[in-house]
Amino acid sequence: MLAFRFRRAAAMQRGAAALEFALIFPILFVIFYAIASYGMTFMLVHAMNNAASEGARSALLVDLDAACGGNVTAACAQGAVEARAIAVSQSALDFLPDTFSEDLGITAAVDGTQLLTVTVAVPGFAENPLIPVLTLPGIGQVPRLPADLTSVAQVQLGSGGNPS
Repeated sequence: MLAFRFRRAAAMQRGAAALEFALIFPILFVIFYAIASYGMTFMLVHAMNNAASEGARSALLVDLDAACGGNVTAACAQGAVEARAIAVSQSALDFLPDTFSEDLGITAAVDGTQLLTVTVAVPGFAENPLIPVLTLPGIGQVPRLPADLTSVAQVQLGSGGNPS
């Protein structure tokens, strides 16, 4: 009699694990997907911050005599500094896929106070993210991404366009 009860109880439990898995799996998948996609976005923002900072710092090391052929003018110095900042920033982001790098914009500009501003931007990031966005009922988009990603670094150059 006791064996019959155990067999009947076991038969009633058949499929319970599959049902529990079917109920829990979507929640676990959304959590994992959100962690992975936000992690990749944060990694990209960190890489952009690093690239902008490296570009700005490298502009301080420009050899203006060599870059301008011994005839250092303000325009030549500014061009050499900006070109170096852009080149170093671009090389810091070479690990990105080519399809994503096409959307990347890197600019460097020296203003009247000799402040170099290096900007690394991904306009329209929400339309072209690294990982596809899922739209879930009741939750919305996973991950929720900003429209644009932008990173800015600044460095003060010396007077007369010469880095100090």
